[in-house]
Amino acid sequence: MEYQWEQITEARGYDIFPGMDPAANWLILGPGSSAFFQYIPEDQAQAIESHMEEKSSRSSLLPAMFQNISVPVVFDIPDGSFGDPTVLKVSSALNVSTSRNSSGYFFTTPVLLDSLFNSDVSLFGDPVFRQSFASTKASYKLCAPISGDAADDVIFADGPAPVEPRDGWHEGSVIMAVIDDGLGFANNVFRDADNQTRFQYLWWQDPTTTASAGVSFGKEIGKQGIDDLIAGAAGGSTDADIYQAFGTMDFNRDRRSTVALGLTHGTHVLDVAAGYSPAEDPGTRPIIGVQLWQEAVERGTGAELEFYILAAVEYILLRAGQISDSVGRKLPVVINLSYGFNLGPHDGTSQFEQNLSSLIRSYDGEGTGASIVISSGNNHLTQTYSEIAFNSAVPVQPTELKWQVLPEDRTSTVMEIWLPYSQEVEDKNTNLESGQPRFTDERFVFSVTTPSGLTSPPIQCQHGTGVYLNIVDDGEVNQIAEAKYCFVPGSTCRGMVRVSLTPTAQLAAENGPWADTKVSPAGVWTVAVARKAYTSDEIAAGEEEKINTWILRDDEVYGYPLEGQQSYFVNECYEVYDSQGREIVEDTGGSCPVRRKSLINAAATGDDVHVVGAYYEREREQTEYSAGGPKIGAKDEAVNPAVTRKPDLLAAAEGSRVHYGLLASGSMSGSIRAMGGTSVAAPMYARKLADELASAISPETAKNQVKNNLHSAPGITDQRGGFGLLEPEHRVKLKRFETDDVTFPA
Repeated sequence: MEYQWEQITEARGYDIFPGMDPAANWLILGPGSSAFFQYIPEDQAQAIESHMEEKSSRSSLLPAMFQNISVPVVFDIPDGSFGDPTVLKVSSALNVSTSRNSSGYFFTTPVLLDSLFNSDVSLFGDPVFRQSFASTKASYKLCAPISGDAADDVIFADGPAPVEPRDGWHEGSVIMAVIDDGLGFANNVFRDADNQTRFQYLWWQDPTTTASAGVSFGKEIGKQGIDDLIAGAAGGSTDADIYQAFGTMDFNRDRRSTVALGLTHGTHVLDVAAGYSPAEDPGTRPIIGVQLWQEAVERGTGAELEFYILAAVEYILLRAGQISDSVGRKLPVVINLSYGFNLGPHDGTSQFEQNLSSLIRSYDGEGTGASIVISSGNNHLTQTYSEIAFNSAVPVQPTELKWQVLPEDRTSTVMEIWLPYSQEVEDKNTNLESGQPRFTDERFVFSVTTPSGLTSPPIQCQHGTGVYLNIVDDGEVNQIAEAKYCFVPGSTCRGMVRVSLTPTAQLAAENGPWADTKVSPAGVWTVAVARKAYTSDEIAAGEEEKINTWILRDDEVYGYPLEGQQSYFVNECYEVYDSQGREIVEDTGGSCPVRRKSLINAAATGDDVHVVGAYYEREREQTEYSAGGPKIGAKDEAVNPAVTRKPDLLAAAEGSRVHYGLLASGSMSGSIRAMGGTSVAAPMYARKLADELASAISPETAKNQVKNNLHSAPGITDQRGGFGLLEPEHRVKLKRFETDDVTFPA
């Protein structure tokens, strides 16, 4: 057995399609297909196994076994191209109403892969159409498939009729919504004094259930349905009986039942945001909940959740509109999202962020509107970001990134290297060879070296070109790694080198998604970045070109088994501890490319989101893990961190340095658990924001009012601390110490 690099000098597979998801070849035609399609129906499992054995799909646009699989597609279409006839043709073919998001971004219902790429009427099979589509600079991404059947053309229809409380939703009412996992909707902190639920709607996205009438996949239940379940359990039954009756706690299936755990992420988060003891329910906080598709949550990276989160936001806004219609006035909406990911450009231009902003803006609340609160992430000290800067004062020299890939990793490992924006590269979309755009960037060359020292051929920055790493054993060739350059159009318009590795380990006789895949070697991989010599015209005095690199999140997700092992940078210049053995929390200068910065949630760098980090309540110090900016400048945009701070603020997420977490409800009624992280900081701010919105002011005004009442504290940095500390507000008034009553100075 030996490793061999294979150089790719022209685009293959899905890379010939302009704007295609850079991961498409890896996920559909390469080693990642067995994981990407692992949850399709059982009757297609044998076809997948045969596909992996034959290893012949690389030359095929779409293996026959995938032709009846529906995959959600997320588009990003720049504003100036939204009325382009080519774009309209795409939206028409995908049965998408382009009026849904008039600003130019939209996502679709699941569509058959075959209808896009392989059929007689496929759009992108025509080179002339591909060239025309390339000129629009649109981009699109394929998301994890929902099922083996084509979904309805419309994601949502009218659901159960909203049910008002006995005295209606009076002034000061704000709809609280949460998108999360493990939503303990039966918990009594979400009930009123009459033992009725405050949930108005709940969408359980798990596509293994029979779809309800109001949604195209998963299961929806309204307030009356939940109340009926509660009434049926009134004879001494438990919350667990309610979950079993609804179907979300089922130990006969081979998937997780997270609501069975003593502590669930979603229940805890929602309690911080909108929980009340039933006797104290103010009657002004109706709830809409979305339980994310659990299989996508389990994958851990967050990237698989993009479509499902967007669908959840649209669902919430539609149902909020129904509630508002029933009371005759538009109610403000606050959505909490304590999930995220770390791949993407981190500049607010990703497809996810553009669609998210468009949806939030679409909810016109007569001055109130919709707000979404997102956690900043816990990645600050994970060593998963690097920054290479070139300027006129520094001579050009190759830079090496040392990438520690751990053993016993049973998931794919990914790195994204984002190149600095170039107007010249963006304009090269009209330079076609063989009917495809080239987007050539002549500034940079890359190479990858395995832990054993085998260096790849150079990776030229021409769209679709790169290298494969193969294992050759008795004449059998198996791909285990891919590194390629691609140009990401849409609102981003930047080049990117994506490196993907298969797992580094498998259990003996494991029957999992990677069972037939050869493993990648664990150890230190090296990615070398070289810039060609430049002139003063390319980089003017005082300016810089920056290459930004992020490593995929690949660690444990609460409530699920550990599959991945987080990889990280290990350049010798990065100092973890100071001379006294204390962990270094902030960068202190120097030229090391590995940085403690810009590790903020990649879903949180847009303009229409509220972003929250975490601090220790007793010490009033930001937590070491709480991630921050600065965000990356879109295209050649100049970013002023002092003005555009991300996160916006910090909220209490830990009692102190020795008292972990924030106390809130466990999964079952009457239980109290502690959970920490920025996930619980975000809903504390969401609760405060809702209190401000109750005065019928705009989200921007409410945000400013909160901002004007924040507290300062020594040592809070602009990049991670936002504009200050939010005074804590605990629903659970349980004291851990007699001296635990910490107040802010006047």
